[in-house]
Amino acid sequence: MAESARNLSVIRAKTTLPEASEVKGPYGSTPLPDAVTFPKEFLQTLPCIVYQSAASGQLTFISENVTDLLGFDSKELVGGTTLWEERIFPQDLDLFRQILKDLDQVRSVTVIHRLLNRWGLPVWVNHGLQKVSTDQGYIFRGCLLGVGEELKVRELGQSAVERFVHKLGNHFTLLHVVLGSLRRVLPASRETDVLHETVDRAIQLTRSFSEYNQRPSCWLESVEMIQVLEEALMRVKPAFMEKQVLLQERLDASLETVSVSGDPFLLELAIGHVLQNALEATPKGGKVNLEAWPESSHGARSVVRVRVHDTGTGMEEENLRQVWTPFFTTKEGHEGLGLTMAHRFIEMHCGLLYLTSQLGKGTEVDLSLPAGSKARL
Repeated sequence: MAESARNLSVIRAKTTLPEASEVKGPYGSTPLPDAVTFPKEFLQTLPCIVYQSAASGQLTFISENVTDLLGFDSKELVGGTTLWEERIFPQDLDLFRQILKDLDQVRSVTVIHRLLNRWGLPVWVNHGLQKVSTDQGYIFRGCLLGVGEELKVRELGQSAVERFVHKLGNHFTLLHVVLGSLRRVLPASRETDVLHETVDRAIQLTRSFSEYNQRPSCWLESVEMIQVLEEALMRVKPAFMEKQVLLQERLDASLETVSVSGDPFLLELAIGHVLQNALEATPKGGKVNLEAWPESSHGARSVVRVRVHDTGTGMEEENLRQVWTPFFTTKEGHEGLGLTMAHRFIEMHCGLLYLTSQLGKGTEVDLSLPAGSKARL
């Protein structure tokens, strides 16, 4: 099942048409607060349905093009809670309820889920939702956009892959336990050792793939970038000390006032994988540098830059072209998902990961993320 990806702008809408303004909702027939007036013709041409509801879920407005997507007349839905109580696909209800809870922490959320149309058939929608404060409490505003066939297939396939990998990992773990028991009662043999080692690697591979395949689980409007960096550094420092590779860090003091939006756990994982890759490429006695700073444009902080440079072996040009390919690796005993995972997680946050390398001179990874000042958030 698709999970939520956050911070998609939501269209706000209200109509001044007589049939909508005469609805006796929680605000009576008076105009709803903080609304933007759009002509009927404009709303009809939008590729999405826009709506507004009270905190109870009672619809106070929904654009008339809902008929095209769900087969309902807008007048049938306005004034009631039918759309949320009866029309959300049963298997998606828990996901939708979680989205509503998330709105206590973030300004807006989006989720792909299913609605049941007039004939009881599922319709996939990309649902953007925003919680708006008013003098009377709060209301919801949102939009529903039909999802194309390709995305439906991808979402269903993604869910199946996740469950398959999870079950596969469980079977490998059970096999690992059985092999451990057999090794205690059977004579030692090369074959048993190889089998045990192969199962261990299979378990690690399924764990790595599950980590690679995960999506944001906690999307926050304001994540302190300095804290993400410090946590990532703290986790890798013991490995650097064990290998006797010097890790130098230079974090700009102004990072204390900068935040990013996203999942702090995935951001920390991304930076951790970049540092781990640098460590593995650097021989004993070598050095890895991490620098981080915010960049400003016209007085406003807009980007956080993180640069990791190692004095390792570097990469050949042919390998450099495949560096973002899942499972590509030149290191024996590795799955080839570390940098790919970092790249995936940074792109989830609308960021960019760029890598340059010279054989025999080392590798440099530049990471950029959209940022904002905590004072403004």
